[in-house]
Amino acid sequence: MRDKLENLKLFIAEHKVYFDENIKPDVNFSWEDDSWHPDAEQKGVFSGRSSGHLEFKNIKKIKKGIYLDGDKQIDLDHEVNGEYRDFMKSIIVLLIKLSNQKISLSALNRDALLLKRIYIRMLINGEQMPKVQTISNEIISQAMLAHCSDMGNLSNIADSQTAMRKLCEYINILGITFNPVMFAVTQKRPSSKSTKAAEQAKIKAFHNAEFAEETDDDESKKLITIQVFLNIAAVRSMVTSDGEKILLNMLMLLMVTGFRFGELERLKVDALKKLEVEDSEVVTLLKKKGLKHYHLGIVYVGEKKAGHRTHWVEPLAIDLVETIFEDTLNLTKAIRNHIVHCRSNNFNSLLPLELYGKNEISLNEIVSYISESSSKTAQIRGMSSQRDYAKKALSQSGIEPSRIEVISGRQKNFYYSSESIEIFLKKKITSNKELNTKFIYNFMDSKTGAQVSYNIEDMLFIVSEGSASLARSSVTKPLPVRVSMSDMLKFVGSNNGQGGVSLFSKYNLIDENGNFPELTTHMPRHTINTFLAIAGITDHLQAVMMGRVDISQNAAYQHLAIEQRALASEVISSGTQLALFTDEPKQECLPVSNALDLIKTTTKISINHKLNIGNAIAQNTHSFTTKEDKISFLDDVFESCSLDLMAGLGEVWSLEESKSEKRSLLNRHADLHPLDFGSCMRKLQAWSCPYSMKCQDGSTCPYFTVIGRADDGVKLEQKVLLLQQQIHELDNLFMSGVLTQDEYDEIINDFSYRSENLKRIKKDSINIESTKMNIRLIDFDVDKKPKTLATIFAVEQKKLENVNNA
Repeated sequence: MRDKLENLKLFIAEHKVYFDENIKPDVNFSWEDDSWHPDAEQKGVFSGRSSGHLEFKNIKKIKKGIYLDGDKQIDLDHEVNGEYRDFMKSIIVLLIKLSNQKISLSALNRDALLLKRIYIRMLINGEQMPKVQTISNEIISQAMLAHCSDMGNLSNIADSQTAMRKLCEYINILGITFNPVMFAVTQKRPSSKSTKAAEQAKIKAFHNAEFAEETDDDESKKLITIQVFLNIAAVRSMVTSDGEKILLNMLMLLMVTGFRFGELERLKVDALKKLEVEDSEVVTLLKKKGLKHYHLGIVYVGEKKAGHRTHWVEPLAIDLVETIFEDTLNLTKAIRNHIVHCRSNNFNSLLPLELYGKNEISLNEIVSYISESSSKTAQIRGMSSQRDYAKKALSQSGIEPSRIEVISGRQKNFYYSSESIEIFLKKKITSNKELNTKFIYNFMDSKTGAQVSYNIEDMLFIVSEGSASLARSSVTKPLPVRVSMSDMLKFVGSNNGQGGVSLFSKYNLIDENGNFPELTTHMPRHTINTFLAIAGITDHLQAVMMGRVDISQNAAYQHLAIEQRALASEVISSGTQLALFTDEPKQECLPVSNALDLIKTTTKISINHKLNIGNAIAQNTHSFTTKEDKISFLDDVFESCSLDLMAGLGEVWSLEESKSEKRSLLNRHADLHPLDFGSCMRKLQAWSCPYSMKCQDGSTCPYFTVIGRADDGVKLEQKVLLLQQQIHELDNLFMSGVLTQDEYDEIINDFSYRSENLKRIKKDSINIESTKMNIRLIDFDVDKKPKTLATIFAVEQKKLENVNNA
């Protein structure tokens, strides 16, 4: 036991030393701090953008996936004991050391949460003061069983299980538990590799999918809908403040490029580059079409080891991208010039140029150049209200007027010393983790591991502190900050319970369901990548266009492409929906193989409303699976309608007096076998057809009938048309002397009998159809109407493919 305690102490001491020597110099927190936050001024793992942090002290926020059936709930509102906290910190530092500081904060946070779940499980099991040494296989298994049972995503389960297995391996190597621990992975992540056969099957499914039931899980919520797109386009004329305009520019650039948010926020002011088109004929063609005669690229630093790249803008979007850059630079010109001036004097003063060198600053000048409220009340009431807000903001920071000048009665002018305003601005910097005294932004290049540092004024998307919020906020005008992930998520409505007003709720823009849209920063990328998959762009080109290193990740969009193509098929087949996109005439003759295909193709079904709904559908599809199904159908038809579908059986049925006798009759004669055209009343499963299926060419047969199957009418018309063509060919053969008169008479008499028989069948079919009501299935499923941009794209892609294949 003593050696386990000594091993733990040694492990903690060793990694505390590593932290002090290798991590502490680059961060603004210490080992003793129980919350390690990322910061733009820091370096290494804790540099750059991140909305998360590592928290070692509290466990009360972990509420889901901790209890098993029969467990008693415990109070989680207490602190993790000191020894276990140091153990968690040491594990985190170990992971950083092993990765050579090339590990994401999200991965570290995942492992920290797993260690907390072990701690919670020990509490649930009755340990008052959980010890690292008492961690056991049982505790780990119980913790993971509770955790995984609360997760629905199999990939997430696989990731958590793999991480726990790795943690167990480290714990065993350290020798800090009484008994060795292990965890077996039961859920593996789906392989990103695929065989040639699997690839071919995937491609075949991609091109042949016709209907949504052929596709994978519905992930359409990750795609931008048509209504949301129209809302974003409309709101361009509604936004008023500079902060709103800059965030909207960011959102629109995401929609054009499909950047990851980290790639977007790191764009520099000089990110655009032009490449002239050298071919004179191409230049002439581009000018004729009103397009730019140059290529436009956006230079950026890719995430996920993508490195420095150039995203080439689609020709039709060049004007929009140039406008976004130009507009953003104009909106941020003043604050950039201000920071350039501050940097030139080594940040000895943070006062704007308009106030630089003044001894006193009036409250009106503070509203104009230092602090302003973005609240609706202040904006409506004007300067007097803004003065009150600014005075309160200064007072909350301990800044009071240095002089008050009484004008008359209650009217006063307030003056502040320039030194006190400098103090106010510096306090703002220290109180906001998004700000730093050097006004720099540090991040790590995930490809090379090199530390990259930008001056804040060199970044394209910056705003005054507080202006990224659409809710009530105090804006500190001289202090620029980057737009964080948290700011953007609130802006697009995906605040994850953190509060804030979204762009859509502020301007009362709703989606097709009457709700305020909730986007994520990844949805534009998801939508664009789905476009590429729908168009059949090869994997390596998709990876290049989307700034991706691993081409196997394209598989994540393959099933979405299939789904959108399937929805496009249903849109096109609906007729009225097709009118939204094309004026092409419909085909006169529909090639169908069975009733269900026809129903899918036309999205229509004719229902006899007098029948039980199950029987009415079975009548259309001939989907009787048991003899009981057939008896139920015939009994329903004879009871509800005057139709006699089976050569006098209905008349005999009506003469029977009791229900038992009627059922006995149907039990003896209720044989219906589906044929390619029509149905057979003979027991074909027991006895083969004695007439060699002559009914299929229109010849008479005592066992043949039509029951109202959906494809009966179409196939009947096809047979009538074919018979007419054969009669015409027969006439030609007779006229040319190929056939003698006797031969012609014999054949033409047979054709005439078949023609008369088909006319009789057609009459019966019309009588059956007259009892039905035509129903458009498209009206019952809103998913058949195009809702997403990807569906519209798929519609256009299918039209293009149809033209190319014609």
